[in-house]
Amino acid sequence: MKAEARALRDCGNERDNVNCSFFVKTGCCRYGENCSKYHPYPPVSETIMIRNMYSGIGMSDVADEDTDFNLEHSNDEIIEHFNTFYNDFIPEFESCGKIVHVRVCRNHSRHLSGNVYIQFEDMDSAIRAWKKLNGRFYAQKKIFIDFSPVIDWKAAVCGQFKKSTCQHGKLCNFLHVYPNPNGQYEGALGRNDRHDRGYNNRYDRRDRYDRRDRYDRRDRRDRKERSDRRDRYERRERPSRRHREYSRSRSRSRERRHKRTHSRSRSRERRSKR
Repeated sequence: MKAEARALRDCGNERDNVNCSFFVKTGCCRYGENCSKYHPYPPVSETIMIRNMYSGIGMSDVADEDTDFNLEHSNDEIIEHFNTFYNDFIPEFESCGKIVHVRVCRNHSRHLSGNVYIQFEDMDSAIRAWKKLNGRFYAQKKIFIDFSPVIDWKAAVCGQFKKSTCQHGKLCNFLHVYPNPNGQYEGALGRNDRHDRGYNNRYDRRDRYDRRDRYDRRDRRDRKERSDRRDRYERRERPSRRHREYSRSRSRSRERRHKRTHSRSRSRERRSKR
């Protein structure tokens, strides 16, 4: 039982030696079928994924975010083109059931580029969408719908993308998503979606650890400064080594003088008695 509980707890994270963590979190893997770990494809899920459905402006085929192709369009043009695409395809899926989340990737990696994720409220709606739209053509391209294991969007979406601090850029293996028009279907403000809605005053686990380490370093520095200050005060009040040696020498010389004086007085007494 303990082994099963441990395996269930470690499923999809770095300690899982069986399942691919990227596939469990994002539903995709850059190595595809050549991955050394297992890809647990769900037979049925509330979330469906359409691979490479969106191929708008700013989505070059070359996996490089610094190409001249991407510099030809402003961000407003890219967002406007995406809004047109969004308003065109979303009514088809709304007719299948109630939608909870919609995410469209803007990554340039081939396994994530243009992927559309749609999470329904129940599995029946997802099955209805799969039966109705799988194999249809959109923009002269045949679309294929897969059931995806993605449920925890906080783990799937790149947390550093909203802060514009992602070091991997558009080649990141986590989802870099377009903002939906008017924030539609970006999810409720729950545990899995706080980061994605731009809660700048909230910190993820990594930021909390960084803050804790920063406070610990400051506390250690303050303690060291207080200790150094106390040592300086003690050294100032404590007599120096030269001063101690001088005091000892004076006390020894004082004792010798006292002994000499005492011996002289005793010798005088003896002479007087004679």
